[in-house]
Amino acid sequence: MIIFFSCSKQLSDSDERPPIEKGEFVNDWEYRFFMQEPDQNAFKMWIPEGVSPRAILVLSTGGANDGRYLADDEKWQAYATKERLAIIGTYVRSTTSEASFNLLYALDEICKRNTIEEVSKLPILINGFSHGGVFSYQFSLQHPDRTLAFSNIKGSMSPSSSASPPGLLIVGDKDLASRNATIKNTFLSLRSQGSIVCYAADPNGYHSVDDKTNDLVRSFFTAILKKRLVNNKIVTIDKTSLYLGSLSTFKTYPYSAYPEDRATASSLIDEDFTTAWINFVK
Repeated sequence: MIIFFSCSKQLSDSDERPPIEKGEFVNDWEYRFFMQEPDQNAFKMWIPEGVSPRAILVLSTGGANDGRYLADDEKWQAYATKERLAIIGTYVRSTTSEASFNLLYALDEICKRNTIEEVSKLPILINGFSHGGVFSYQFSLQHPDRTLAFSNIKGSMSPSSSASPPGLLIVGDKDLASRNATIKNTFLSLRSQGSIVCYAADPNGYHSVDDKTNDLVRSFFTAILKKRLVNNKIVTIDKTSLYLGSLSTFKTYPYSAYPEDRATASSLIDEDFTTAWINFVK
């Protein structure tokens, strides 16, 4: 008789290794990841008192700097209260793909901690400046089913091989010409693939963010919420319901009446946003 002995060890419950921790809570509403320096990822959530959020607004700053403070910004908080949004301020000093995964992981952890698991599944509006804008764009490409819309303020971009969720691309005419060119080229590439994307150039804008810029982002997101979030579900916007804006003349038209190549025009979500875009670019 031949007896075979297994070389594998059967672990008892007491022998099982605990899961590797990805990070830790700074407090109940803030989570940071264990990463090798200089990489850093951390996320802070704020929810308006007495509000049941319908979406999540993610805000990122530039220079791969710590933008968790944006969750405490009074103007963004007032906007979030008005539109019934949760806010997440981010610290993204890593690859954007890693940060995209970590954002959703931290969101789940924070919501579990506060027994609001339903919030973790809400659709996302994501906005960022410079490196933060690159993050917003890349997140939207990685997670299109979670993204209501993205806004990239003056962050260098590369064209995607596929269409993106609705987006707002903002440049400053006094910023680096090379940076603006990457954004313009990406805009044209996305529009050629049928993406609903708006390009907005501030004639007096440098590589910075001001109230004028943030107001345009807020106007864009408000229009998106009206047309793309219906009965708490993300829906596809009918492109024929849009207005289109010429980048050369700044004239705007209903979609069906646009006299030039529609693939080179800024997508303007509704009448209010059309007015905001005209005031921004002129």
